[in-house]
Amino acid sequence: MRFEDVTVRLAGFPFPRHAPDHAMFLIEEERVGHTADVVNVDQLPFGGFGGQEPLVLLAANLEFIRSLEFDWFCGGHGNIGEKSDVDFYLNYLYVYGKEIVDGVKPFWDGVDPYQDGNIPEWTAARQQAVDEAVPKIIERLRPKYGRMYNFDDAQPFNVRLMAMDMQVTMSNR
Repeated sequence: MRFEDVTVRLAGFPFPRHAPDHAMFLIEEERVGHTADVVNVDQLPFGGFGGQEPLVLLAANLEFIRSLEFDWFCGGHGNIGEKSDVDFYLNYLYVYGKEIVDGVKPFWDGVDPYQDGNIPEWTAARQQAVDEAVPKIIERLRPKYGRMYNFDDAQPFNVRLMAMDMQVTMSNR
C-alpha cells in the first residue's frame, strides 16, 4: 500500500510466533524493515523480548527476515540495526545452540571473574546505586508518563536496565 509517498509492504512470517498475525513491515523506498520481538539490536536473544517464543521456530523466522529487502532494521526494542544484526542472532543460535544440543560445554577455567580483585566491591556498589536510583527515577517520570499503559509494571525493569548501563562513579547517577 502507499502511505505518505512511500510503499509499505507487509510480509507475514511463515511461522508466526509472537501473535497469529506477526509480520514485518517494509518501507520499500527507504529500505527499512520493522518487526517487533524477534531481534533486539545490540542485545543477546532471550534477555528481553527478542527470541522468546517458541525457540523451534525462531531460526526459520530469522532466515525469512534475512531474505527480505532492507538495509536498516527496527526490532521494536533496542537500537536501529541492519541485516548483520539478524545474522548475529542466527550465528548465536547455530553456534551456541548446537553446543547446547550436542552437550558441548563452553570453556571455563573454574575461576569466577566476578570474585577476583575489586570486582565484588564494585558490583555491590553498582547494585546499591541502582537500587537507590530506580525508585527516584520512576517518581520523576510519573507526572508525565505515569498514566500510560503498564507504567508501574514495565518501567521499573526498563529503568533498572538503563541504570545498570551507567557506571556507579558517574556524578549524574
